[in-house]
Amino acid sequence: MTRIKVWDFPTRLFHWLLAVTFAAAFSIAQFTSDEAPLFHIHALLGQAACRSSLSAFDRILDSRSF
Repeated sequence: MTRIKVWDFPTRLFHWLLAVTFAAAFSIAQFTSDEAPLFHIHALLGQAACRSSLSAFDRILDSRSF
């Protein structure tokens, strides 16, 4: 029986990065106050998750033929 890869490497990388950035941002938001110096990293992680989601969406739109 042959193995068929369902997801390519960029898709797997996107999903893992999204999961890690979300988990880290959520953890920082739950365990620190808004005035803590670590809270700036929370904002950066949120921006990274948003940008990677938008680039993945753009990649999906580019791959389709209309």
